[in-house]
Order: sequence, then C-alpha cells, then structure tokens
Amino acid sequence: MEKYTKALEILFKNISVYEILKNSRCYEQFSKDTFIVLASNYIGYYSNDEIENLYNYFREEYPVNQKRFFGERWSVKALTEKATRNKREEGLRVFDILLVFANYMLLEDSGEPVCDYSHLLRWRMSAHKMEEDLFITAFLAYKDLNKNRFKRDFRWDLVIGTNNRALRELLKKGIAENHFHLKGSAPYFHLSWLSLMNKIDSPNFAEIWDKYEKQRLNSDYDYNASYKNYSLCQMHRQAALIRLVLFMKLKGQRVILEKVRVEYSRIKMFLDLSELRTYRVVGEALYQIWEEEYSAYAKVSLLELLEKLNEKRLIKNENQTDCQKIVENILTQSEIQSICSNFLCDEDIYDKWRGTISLEDLLYYVLRCKQNILLEDIACFMPPDICRKIEEEFTLKFIYDILENPIMMKQKLPEIQILIETQRYEQMQQSSDHEKTDYALRGIKTDYNEKDNIRNILMGERWILYQMFQKYFYKDSKYSAYFNLFYLYLVIKEKIRAEMIQVNSNVGFSNFAIYQSRKEDFVEGTSFEKGFLKLAVADSMRRANLVSLEARITPKDSWEENVKRIKKNDKLSGLTKEEQEKMFYVYHFVKMPEKEAEFTKDDRCHHESLRKTVKKQAYAISEIREKDPKTAQRILGIDGCNAEIGCRPEVFACAYRFLRNYVPIDASGKKTIVPRLGLTYHVGEDFLDLVDGLRAIEEACRFLELRCGDRFGHALALGVDVRQWYESKTNRVVMSKQDYLDNLVWVYTKIRQNGMMGYEDLLLYIEKEYAAYFQEIYLDNISESHMNGAFQEYIKNVKEAVPERIRGFDIHTYYRAWKLRGDDPECYKTGSLKIPMVTNYGWDMFRVSNGNVEDFKIKEKFEPAFLYYNYHYNSKVKCKGREIIEVKITQKMQQAVEMIQLDMQKKITKMGIEIEANPSSNYLIGTFKRYDKHPILNFYNLGLETDPEKISKCPQISVSINTDDQGVFATSLENEYALMLQAVERICDEEGNQRYSRALIYQWLDRVRENGIQQSFLKWQK
Repeated sequence: MEKYTKALEILFKNISVYEILKNSRCYEQFSKDTFIVLASNYIGYYSNDEIENLYNYFREEYPVNQKRFFGERWSVKALTEKATRNKREEGLRVFDILLVFANYMLLEDSGEPVCDYSHLLRWRMSAHKMEEDLFITAFLAYKDLNKNRFKRDFRWDLVIGTNNRALRELLKKGIAENHFHLKGSAPYFHLSWLSLMNKIDSPNFAEIWDKYEKQRLNSDYDYNASYKNYSLCQMHRQAALIRLVLFMKLKGQRVILEKVRVEYSRIKMFLDLSELRTYRVVGEALYQIWEEEYSAYAKVSLLELLEKLNEKRLIKNENQTDCQKIVENILTQSEIQSICSNFLCDEDIYDKWRGTISLEDLLYYVLRCKQNILLEDIACFMPPDICRKIEEEFTLKFIYDILENPIMMKQKLPEIQILIETQRYEQMQQSSDHEKTDYALRGIKTDYNEKDNIRNILMGERWILYQMFQKYFYKDSKYSAYFNLFYLYLVIKEKIRAEMIQVNSNVGFSNFAIYQSRKEDFVEGTSFEKGFLKLAVADSMRRANLVSLEARITPKDSWEENVKRIKKNDKLSGLTKEEQEKMFYVYHFVKMPEKEAEFTKDDRCHHESLRKTVKKQAYAISEIREKDPKTAQRILGIDGCNAEIGCRPEVFACAYRFLRNYVPIDASGKKTIVPRLGLTYHVGEDFLDLVDGLRAIEEACRFLELRCGDRFGHALALGVDVRQWYESKTNRVVMSKQDYLDNLVWVYTKIRQNGMMGYEDLLLYIEKEYAAYFQEIYLDNISESHMNGAFQEYIKNVKEAVPERIRGFDIHTYYRAWKLRGDDPECYKTGSLKIPMVTNYGWDMFRVSNGNVEDFKIKEKFEPAFLYYNYHYNSKVKCKGREIIEVKITQKMQQAVEMIQLDMQKKITKMGIEIEANPSSNYLIGTFKRYDKHPILNFYNLGLETDPEKISKCPQISVSINTDDQGVFATSLENEYALMLQAVERICDEEGNQRYSRALIYQWLDRVRENGIQQSFLKWQK
C-alpha cells in the first residue's frame, strides 16, 4: 500500500496550485508527464520506467477495485460515464485513487468510521501526512451514496479509532495521560483552518503568513520550467474564496463579485424581443428630436431619448402599454456614444425607417453596437435557464481570474468578506447559542446541532467535503465545473496544513518547536478560541476512559495571574465537576536559549535572565500554595520543557529543590495542607551526541535531586540503540567545544567508576583530548594573576588548613567542578563558594545543594570552585567553549557508551524514577523511523518476554504511554496504544516469524497501562 501513500502525496500535496488552475480538468486528467516528473522528485527510489508503470497501474486498477469494493451497485450515470471516458480520455482521476485507498483503510463500526486495525501503521503514515477527514469524507460519501443513506452525523473522532475490540476492552479498564501539553493538545489546525476560511481580509493574518514565508517548513520542488506557486497568504485567500463558492453552490446560492457582461454574439440566438414589436417610433420624429435636443458629439442616453418621444406622444403603442415602464425596466443601463447619429446616419437602414421604427429593431441595433452587455439589462428577454448558465460560466471564469491574480484578489477582499459575513450572520441566526463561528454549519440539519456537543464546530467543513465528494461520485453534471475548484481547495488545504502539523521528515526538537509555536496564531482572539481548550481537554476526557489527565501549562510571574489562568482554563475546558476531579495541572518551566550578553560579559552567568525568570515563577507557585490552597489543589507537579540543547538541567536546579521542599504556611503561621508537588523533567529527548543526552539525564537526577516516584519525559538517550544512533549520524557529531570537553570527562569518569575493563586505550585518548581542549578553553583564557588573587581571597575565608599552592586542574578536578553546576552561580562569584545567609525557610536554603557529605566537601575546595566560577563568569572561556567542532566517534567509544547506558538504566531503576514515553512524538522528533524501534521495549518487557535471561537483562523501568502534543502530532492516547500494539505485533525473529504471541503482547500492554495509572501524580493524592 506504500505506492498509494506516495501517489496520494503527489496528487494532493506536491502538485503546484498554478498547474491545477491552468488545467480545469486536472482532477480527472492528471497527466502522465506531470506524474512522472513529480514522482521522480519526491520518490527517489523509483526509476522513470517504474514510475510510468505505477501510473499505468493506478489507471487500470481502479475499475477492478471499484467492483471489488462495491460490486455492481454503481449508478447508471457512473457506468455510462466510465464507458465513454475510456474511449476519449487519458489521465488519472485523483478522487478515484483517494477512494480506493480509503476503502482499503477504513470501515464503519456502528455508523462510525474506524481504521481497519490490520492496516493501522499504513493508515498512520498516510493520515498523518494528509488530513484524516480527506479520506474519511470520501469514504463515507461513496458508502452513503451506494446505500442510499441521506443522513450522516459528522461528529466522528478527531483521530479515529480502530476495529480492534480486544484493545478497546483493555483500555476500558482505564488509562492515564501523564504528558499532555495543554495548548499543544488542541486540534489547532482544524480551528485555525476554520478561522482562516471565515476571515479572508485580516491584515494580522497577512503579517503571520509573511513570517511563515520566511521559515517555510515544507517547500515544493521546482519540478518543471513553467513551475509557479503562490505565497501562503495568497493560498489562504484562494482557499477561502473557493470554499465560499462551493458552499453557496451547495446551498443553491450565487456568488456575485462582478456584474455579468456578455458579447451580443453569445446571446443573440436566445434573445426574444417580440413584446417590443408593438412599440413604434416615428423615424422622422426621432431624427428631429435628436437634431433639436442634442449635439452630434454628445453622449445620448437612449432612455432619455425615448422619454422625450413618449412625452410628445410620438411612440405609438398598439396595446396601450405604459412605454415608460418598459423603458425603465429594460433600457435604463444602456448608454452608447451618439446613438442617434450612429443609428440615423446608417444609410443602409435610413430609408427603411422613414416611416415608423419598432423598439424591437431599435434595441437589436443598440445591442449590436455595444461591446459588452450587462446580462441583467436583457435577462427578462431570455430563457431563465440560459441566463443562469451564462451567469455561472462568467462567474466561474471571473473566479479563476481572481484566483490566478493576487492583485485582483486583494482588490476583491472586502467584497468577498462581506459575502462571508452574510453567511456567518445567517449561521448565527440558526445556531442554538447565537454565536458567529463557521458559516458552513448552515449546511448541517438542526437535529445534529446539539449545543453540548464539543465537535459541532467541525461539522461544517466536513459537510462541504462530504457533499462535494458525493456530487463527484454521483457524476452530478451541475457540479462538473466545480470539481477542479474542489480539488484545488483540497491541495491548498494540505499545503497549509503542512506548515502547522509536523509532517516533514526533519528530526530534532527545533523543527518541532517551530510547529508548536504556531498553534495559536490564527485562533487567538477569534470566535474559535473558545473551542480550543474544550477540544483539547473535554474531548480527550470523554473519548477515552481517562482516570487522570495531566495538563501542562507555563507559569506566570505572579500568583494572582496563575490563579486567574487556572480558573479561566477550568471554565473553558468544558468539564463536568466529576471530570474535573480527574484533571490537574503541572507547571512547566520553559527552557530558552542563552542570550548573547550572558556569554560575552564577565558579570553575567550562563542563562542569567532565565534563572531570574524561573526564580520569580517558582516564588509565584509557592505563593499559590500558601495564599490559595483551594487552587493549589489543582496544581500537582512541575516540569521543565522545550529545547534542551543549550539549556541544561542546572538552570532549574534551585527552583526544583525549593519547590519540592517548600512547606506552605498560612497567615496564622500554621502549615497549609496542599498536595505534594510531583517532579518530572523533559530530558534525553534531543541531543547532539548520545553521551550528551545521557549526561543530561544524570544531571537531572543529581542537580534536581530527583528520587523515587519522580519522572523523566522521553529519556530516549537512555534506551535507543547506541550503534544505530551513531550510524544515523555517520559516526560523527557536531557540537560545541565546551560540551565535548564535558562529555569526555564524564565518559572517562564513568569508565573508572564502573570498573569497565579493556578501555585503557580509550582512557589514554580521552586524557590527551582533555589536556588539549582544557588548555584551549580554560588555561589559555585564565589570567594567572586573577587566579592567584582569587586563591589568596579563598585562603583568608577558609578557617581550616589549606594547601600553600594551587594543586592544578586535572581531569578529576574538572569532574568535581562539573558536580557543582547545580548550585547557584552567584554563590561562586568571587572565585570560591560564599554560602548564602539563610534568614528563613525559603529560596536561600536551596541555592547550594546539600547533597552528600563527600559532594559538599568538593564545594569547599578552591580548584573545583574556581573552575566553576570561570565556567560562568569568564567571557573568554564561554566564547571559546561555544565554538563548534565536528568529532568522529570511534567504535571503542560507542562500545563504552553502550556499557554506560546499560549501567545508567540499572541505576534509574534502583532510584525508582519513571519514564513518560510519547511514541509518535519520539518517532517524529527522534532518529528512529519505525515504531517497533521505540526504546520502550528496552525499558520494560515484563509480560512480553518469557525468557528469564531477557527479563533479567531488561532494567524494567516503569514506563507509560502518552501523547505529548497530540494537536501537533495529530494523534490521541488510544491511537498511541494502538500504534505500539501493532508495532510489537509486527516484530519478527531471525526466521521471519512473529516473535511475540498476541496474548503476551496484550499482557505487556496492560502492564504499561497500569504503569501509567500508578505514575499519575493524582494517584499520590488519593
């Protein structure tokens, strides 16, 4: 089925908008040449001959699949159309290929669309790259058409489930969502799209598109010489106009953006002016009035001239009909240059008109003289169906002109927006809550418009797609001219979606960060904002049997702001009181890159401004717990999120220690009963070197003082295959000199501490590298006089006996200095430790980690403290350390990293720290590209394996399945369970046989499910 996935991406994502606009039948005549050139650019593993075979396969296979899926129950129109098409046309029909694939993937279960579980992983690959509703609406439209069903509920799940009943029963026992970033979990593309489609003329949106344009996440190939594409802003406007046109067509309404003008030759055969035949004008009188009243060079209104004739009773009306009324209704708009002169000076007809002239002849003459005729002027003399046809043809041509021309589009924006607002007003009148949202909701019958249904807002868009697919599959000739517009609409939608949902193949957190930063751009401040949290929280809560939901939000700088925000979120989430008891908040401090002044100035430490922000936020959290215990009951944990490269756990160390140990006291001096704060931290998710990721995990344990029951978010570095990871990087890493030096020292120490044998050569290599890089970064940039001065100051302040000289900075000393990084740098600003004066049980108590006795003794040594001081306050050291290098990772080093990783797994298990896995997030951000390569199996295999040796070798770290940012990754918690279930089912042994039995896989998944419930911070409170 991969061939369908790739072909559909070409047909619905990769083709240029311009090409569809230029070929009005592109939807049913997608040319072989275009397909081959696109496929050769986007499918690198096929030759042109193979691509041509693939093209021919799709053309020939469709009739077979059509009969296979639907038997002989085709409509007569479809059969006739198919028979004639094969004789006269070449080209792919894009909607037919879409339908065949959808029928492979989808089923109906109790009226709801579900994925056939046997195709789940293929469905995920396709429905992630392209919107699920594209496939679902096509599938349901054809199904309902063939079953003569005329009623359809459009409120299916945002991410549909499967027909795996065993999995459903398993999940009914209850599941916990322990990693759920609140804003990133809303279906923000759906809401953003509705907002964009209902507001075409927003200057703010145009500015946002300009920003996106400078940082495109999915750029199309320039695949031929005539290639042309449009800006994101123009595509937004194109889609909004097309949607309006399609909707109004479906509702039997007309889009009028320009008065219809036609050539006389186009309408002459349909004109019937016979009713004017009884009106006779005296020719001599006509000439006389013209000569008396008007100059030969004046613009003469025919209406004005006829009125003069009527006043003087020179128009003879045999039927005594009111001539003035006829003139006003028919000829009001008809102006020509010197009509009398042109008319009366025509020698060929002058002699005929010496007597009387009929108004019929006169009007025919006028129409022949005019270049463009307003259709509304002569509509009453033409058959209504012909008028409608001409109007529709003109309007569609004009629509295409606007779509092709950005300047015309910009000029017409106010008029288009007026039409949209008119539709929105009518939708508001129809709505039960009388709120203007999506005008397309007018297409839904009122019995589906239940006020309390969260997904109501999505129905209008789904209705348009469903209706248009039905018109196409029924071969409704009234819509033939609109199918290409519909195709164009779908292609534009996928192109814009690719800038909001993470569908590109780039790895790393920075790619994800750009996507997630766009989540509110087109929703904030609009009428769609209200649905944001409801669809994130309430829909997730009601769709799955959630026993707890951990919503992560960013803390504000004051406790009052935090309380206000939590109350607002609770209100907007749309939860019942019972549901709200299952949902709580975790504050996530946001990691940020370092500012330039923090590494270029001596008086600024690493991440100084972020440290101050975190301190302020930590105080605000502590004040909530002290001043508003009721709200504090809703806050059960803290976290550190965002890009970890360049922002290490040390930045948050003081805040974590402070908040874990803070005991709230009320105004009377009594302890306030509030929940214990759980600790979790994003770590080992994204890293430049696997060693760097492992070191960050140890730093989180050491500096944040994590303990049993605390958690890691992701921790991929702890479980990924070491050799495969380095192979994916071609055994080379690119990183800063400072990080490389830190990693060398850390690996060296781990080899020594773990007693790893056979690494003597590697240790010698590390010692050599350490000497070179320590000299370059530190010794070359430390003033000897400054060092001696700091040492003398240290001697004065130390009461115990001290050495007479500085002992030097060997690799062991450097490691001891690294162990100080969890302390507040300001305590070392003199070059050695100055323990802060503690006046109360607050922040100052936790500026320096107490740790164990041996570690505390290190802080009192000059050499480690002085190195730590230079790490933070020597700008030359910091700037030199930021320089980037490329390093080749030897096989021996990789082998050592494998051993260190295994040892760390055991230690994490012993500590009782747990892991929040997020399969789709990890798959898209990490380097592994198969769900069965997720390290979850390396963390925990109880219930899955029966071999005692394999069970004992696995660390059995408690791991749970979660979603992370389900809106960004287009997933759901049930979907994550299903994906991991099928991925494990697909694992084969060396002989190609299924490695694990179905019973064992379900047993393992049930244990993971239970792990999730046990991990929940809510569990602690109960």
